[in-house]
Amino acid sequence: MKKLVYLLLASVSFTNLVAQEYDNPGAYMSAINNAQLEMNKNYMSYMSAVAHGGNAKKVEKMREKTLESVLNCKYKISDLPYYKGDNSLRQSSMAYVDLCYKVFNEDYAHIVNMEEIAEQSYDEMEAYILMQEKTNEKLKEANMKIDSAVKKFAGKYNVQLIDTKDEIGRASCRERVS
Repeated sequence: MKKLVYLLLASVSFTNLVAQEYDNPGAYMSAINNAQLEMNKNYMSYMSAVAHGGNAKKVEKMREKTLESVLNCKYKISDLPYYKGDNSLRQSSMAYVDLCYKVFNEDYAHIVNMEEIAEQSYDEMEAYILMQEKTNEKLKEANMKIDSAVKKFAGKYNVQLIDTKDEIGRASCRERVS
C-alpha cells in the first residue's frame, strides 16, 4: 500500500513539473518564443548556406537539421498548457510551426531539386523562380497570421510588445532571406 501511495505522489509531482502553469502572459509568450529560438537559428544557418551557394550535401544536411529543430519546436509548444484556458496563441504557434515544417520538408526540397535543372532552359528557370515566390508568399502569409495571433493575445492580456530586430528575428522561418 505504501508503494502505491509513493507512486501516486511521484506521478502527481512529475505532472506538476511537466505541465508548468504560467501566471504571467508575458512568461507564456516568452516560453513559445524560446521554443522557436533553435528553429530560427537553424533556419538562419540554412538560408545563409543556400545564399552563399554551399556544398549541396552540406546544405541538405543543414535542411535536415532544420527540419529536426522545427519538430523539436513543435513538441515544446505542444507540451505547453493552455494559458488560463486560452489555447489561441499555442494553437496559432503550432499551426505556424507546422507550416514551417511543410515548407522545409516539401517546398525547399523541391526548390533545391529544381535549382540544378533551372539553368538548362528559360522555362525551367521561370518555374524555379515561381516556386520560390510561392514559397515566400506562404511564409509571408503565415508570418502575418502568427503576428496577428501574438498581437491579439498580447492585447487580451495587456502585454506590451516591444519590437526588436536582431539577426535571428530577421532570419526566422517567418521571412526568407534573399
